[in-house]
Amino acid sequence: MKRNAYVKNQIRIIKKTKARFLSIFCIVFLGASFFAGLRQSPVIMKESIHDYLQTYQWNDLNYIATYGFNDSVIKSKIKMNSRQVKTISKEECSFIY
Repeated sequence: MKRNAYVKNQIRIIKKTKARFLSIFCIVFLGASFFAGLRQSPVIMKESIHDYLQTYQWNDLNYIATYGFNDSVIKSKIKMNSRQVKTISKEECSFIY
């Protein structure tokens, strides 16, 4: 019985203040949709940058030498696999600032 009275009271309040109810409903709806968009944006950004890099065939690693490369350095870099790329020493790489 109490619950039925509570529901009737809520319906009566909503009927009396339709504008306030609709404005609160719209604010909550906009907030929820904005939050859902924020949660999906990193996934979409990651997919789009991956597609862009694959389309224009960007390289993963770029070697720059001030004195040029000799044949031994070029051959050693060609033989590297993806695990060894992380272990390049500081003397073998140059940094661009």
